[in-house]
Amino acid sequence: MTAVSKTARSTEKRMEPPRKAWQQPLWLPMPMLPLLDGRSARLQKRCPISQKNNLQGGKAILSPSSMNKIQSLLNTCETSLQKNEYNMRPIRGVQCSCSDVETIMLYCETIQQHGTYKGYLMPPRCAVADVLAKYDLRED
Repeated sequence: MTAVSKTARSTEKRMEPPRKAWQQPLWLPMPMLPLLDGRSARLQKRCPISQKNNLQGGKAILSPSSMNKIQSLLNTCETSLQKNEYNMRPIRGVQCSCSDVETIMLYCETIQQHGTYKGYLMPPRCAVADVLAKYDLRED
């Protein structure tokens, strides 16, 4: 055995023992690469439908009829919340709670910003889905 000085031993690169299965990371994050339209690669991979939408400066360009539908639904939701904050309220014949109305507003604002809710929000359920279908904003 050769003699190694104390300083030489401390500067040697030490090999780490192999990690146990429970010490391994469960997932490795995908790198965030900016694209031409300002979105990340992860988002574009997750939301292929919004690639079809016309994006200009990060904003979706929607048809005037769909913008009118979204705006009328937002106005309806705001007035129903102002009039009746605590009880169930009908929106186009669908009984909605306060949280349903706020969720509908979230879907409308997401559609206004991105042109779609797919890839950003989960598919709507129950009363939220019914109201979006009545305003022709549900995507299936």
